[in-house]
Formats: sequence, structure tokens, C-alpha cells
Amino acid sequence: MKKIFLVLFAALSLFVVAACSAPSKDITSLKITFVPSRDPAQVLQYVEPLEALLKAKLIDKGYTKLETVTVEVSATYEAAGEALDAGTTDVAFLPGGTYALYSGDGNIEVILAATRAALSKDSANAKDWNDGQPTTGLTTQATYYRSLVIAGPSAKGRELANKVNAGQALTWEDLNSAKWGIQGATSSAGTVYPSVWLKQNFNKLVTNLSNAAPTGGYGNSMAGLAAGTYDVVSIY
Repeated sequence: MKKIFLVLFAALSLFVVAACSAPSKDITSLKITFVPSRDPAQVLQYVEPLEALLKAKLIDKGYTKLETVTVEVSATYEAAGEALDAGTTDVAFLPGGTYALYSGDGNIEVILAATRAALSKDSANAKDWNDGQPTTGLTTQATYYRSLVIAGPSAKGRELANKVNAGQALTWEDLNSAKWGIQGATSSAGTVYPSVWLKQNFNKLVTNLSNAAPTGGYGNSMAGLAAGTYDVVSIY
């Protein structure tokens, strides 16, 4: 099944940030928060081994009073930023938009910036992504990534996909009549960059869409798209 991709240029931005505090090796606990960039259960499955690995490594580095290392996935991107800013978590993996929103009062700082592998497709023309060929990862690192708006199997989704694949320009009415699945306000691919694209093309933002709702994560977005809950979803 072909899918529509409205492709937006986006700066690559994933930061590991930590709450500011005086250096000390007397900590007894460490809490690390990940954002729901995919299904939270899947994220936890990947990162849970970090608890034992980090505890052993930190004790080896002199943090001998450390008793527990806890890894969690926040409900939203904003919840992770708020927890870090408030000091209820110690370290968080945040996209750039979330960091920018919550770093203003000086309570958090970047300790690591992550990159990702580039993809075999990198066109700003949505139709080019719908050629039936697989999108594969490359060995080179990307310096940015694209936000993708994908149309599902609903009647409206097929209507938009067919129009794009026929080389026709979408109108604001086309987009505003669709049911959108988006992410939190600081999600780069899920909300920020779609807003940039809408602003450039229609002088509108995601908040101007009549039928847009946060899905609570990209996994939920794809499930809702397949079920027809959403006509289009914004992902990365």
C-alpha cells in the first residue's frame, strides 16, 4: 500500500541533558528518563539493561554509594523536560525543541549530543518516497532528518495520497479536512516541523488544524493510522 509523505527539512537534534548540581560521587540513586519516541514498552525493553550496566560502571568509577539506577519512559516529551527542570529525574534524552523550552532557567545542561545514520531516500518531493522501493539506512551519519506526514488506508488518507502521487498540490482545505495524529508541542518531527511546513505553504500552524490530536507516541500514531483513527500522522 502506497503512503503519502509530506517531507520537511529538519535539523537533527537529540540531546542527553542533566539537571545541574554540584559534582559529587556520594549519590545513592540515579534516574534516567527517555521520551516516547516509539512505543514506550519497546523503549523500555531496549534500555532496561542500562540499569545494571550503568550501576556497575559508575561504582567502578568511584560512585561507591550508588544503590539504584532507574530507567523510565515519560508519558510525553514535555513531561520529560518538566521532570528534569524540576529535579525529579537526573538525566533525560530530549529532542532539541524540548531542551530549548525547558533550559531557559538554567536548571539543565547538555552533556551529550547524539546523531543517527542517514537514509537512502532524502528527497523534499513527497512523491519520490512513494516509489515502492525500501528506505534503508546508510553507514554515513546524517546532519539533519526529515519530518514525514504519512497517509493511512482511510478514505481521506487515500484521497490525499492519490493527489500527491498524481503530482497535484495539496490545498489547506485538503489538509484541514483530514484527521491528524501529532505529537507533543516540543516534538520536532511530530509537531514543530509540520508547523513550519504549514506556515511556509499556507500561513497556518498545526494548532490551526480542525482535527489534530496528540497520539502519545509514534507507536500509537502508526496503530491509529492503520485502524483509521487518523487519516494522516506526522513522524520521523
